[in-house]
Amino acid sequence: MVISQKKICIERSQGFDDGSGRVCLLERCINGLEKSGCEWSWTFSNFLKLVAFNICSKELCLFVTEGIITFVSVDDIVMLSGDQEQGDAFKSQSFRI
Repeated sequence: MVISQKKICIERSQGFDDGSGRVCLLERCINGLEKSGCEWSWTFSNFLKLVAFNICSKELCLFVTEGIITFVSVDDIVMLSGDQEQGDAFKSQSFRI
């Protein structure tokens, strides 16, 4: 579950609009919103920092730690590891987000 870091409001759906002009405040991001990718990237980046990854200074979507290189693009993740056990441990941790 990705909790939004910014306030995101959406118009009320057809059938729920009572003509008052009120909007709905989202408590978490949902797929298909313009900001969903940004919020997911922010959440996953913070997770990687928490588990001791360093951000590459020249490529902000590239994270490096001893033995693992991870590339993150919106909701796609590519992980390279020379050690199968270390790679499996990282995958099991990251799927809990």
